[in-house]
Amino acid sequence: MSVTHDDDELAAALRGLPREVETPLRLEDRVIRSLRVEGLVGRPGWRRWARSTIGLAAGIMLFLAGMAVGRRTMIASATEGRYFVLLLYEDETFREGEGLVADYTAWARGVAEAGHRVSGEKLALKARLLGARDTVVYVEPRDVTTTEGVLAGYFVVQAKSYEEAIAIARAHPHLRHGGRIVVRGIEPT
Repeated sequence: MSVTHDDDELAAALRGLPREVETPLRLEDRVIRSLRVEGLVGRPGWRRWARSTIGLAAGIMLFLAGMAVGRRTMIASATEGRYFVLLLYEDETFREGEGLVADYTAWARGVAEAGHRVSGEKLALKARLLGARDTVVYVEPRDVTTTEGVLAGYFVVQAKSYEEAIAIARAHPHLRHGGRIVVRGIEPT
């Protein structure tokens, strides 16, 4: 279940753009002429040296600014918390009534409005298991039923701790419909 479909719209818009753009005639000649007028090509002198120095100084400033922003981002991400996956299981007691998707969407919006990143999807019932014996990869159909029931979907949420992730999961409508939720931390790699 996705809360937005912006990625699909963006992909469709990008596919509509032309693949190649024709280069204007004699563009190279015009660029070189403009660079000569500006003193950037063909004429050594103090102007060229000054512009190079200013460009180098600007590059160093941009590099330092980038480092500062990166450091601030690293500090912010370290204090934002970890990510947890909420695995949604269903068994024969699960009640899939009307408004189920709307309930899940409203829950996800509420979690996001509370300042937590959240995303999730429903999983298909068809599954395939891939494995390897010696150098041969095999694929076989697989039943998706486990001792917890059928793994029907998942959400990934951001929380500061396991306790906060559990508190977020407690409010999930999946539980009201008779489902079960397994909360697992995602290890950084």
